[in-house]
Amino acid sequence: MPAATSFWADHPFVLVPLTLAGEACAPLAALAGTDPDGPVLLTVRRPRDRAERFLFVERLAALPLPYIERCRTPETEAYTTGRGKAREERLRYLRAPQPLVPGGEGVAYLRLPGRLTRLRAVEGPYAVDPSVPALGKWLT
Repeated sequence: MPAATSFWADHPFVLVPLTLAGEACAPLAALAGTDPDGPVLLTVRRPRDRAERFLFVERLAALPLPYIERCRTPETEAYTTGRGKAREERLRYLRAPQPLVPGGEGVAYLRLPGRLTRLRAVEGPYAVDPSVPALGKWLT
C-alpha cells in the first residue's frame, strides 16, 4: 500500500451527531475530527432556531471540507479488470475520504441536513456561506 493511502485509512473523519428528539433536522451537537485525542465539539444553543441551524452547519463545514479537499488529488494508479478479450485498464484514485458515523441512525440523520442545505442560496436575502451547500452536497 502506498504511504499516501495509509494516512487516510489510519485517520478517518469521525462525525458523531446529536439531535433534538422529535424535531426533524434539529442538531444539538456534533463531535467531529480526525484526531482521537482532540475532537471538536460543536453545540447549538437553540436548536429550533433555523438561523442557528445554518450557523451550526457552517461551523461544521469548516471541519470535513478541508479534509475532503486534501483527499482530492490527481494521484492515481492503473489496474486491469476482466478476463480474456474483456480485459480493460482503468484508473483508481489512491486517496478517498474515510468518513465514520456511528450507527445507521447517524447516517440517516446526516441526510436530512444535507437535503436542507445542498441547494441553499449563497446570494440574496437569506444567503448562507458557500461552505453550507458544499457540505450539504457531501452529506447527501
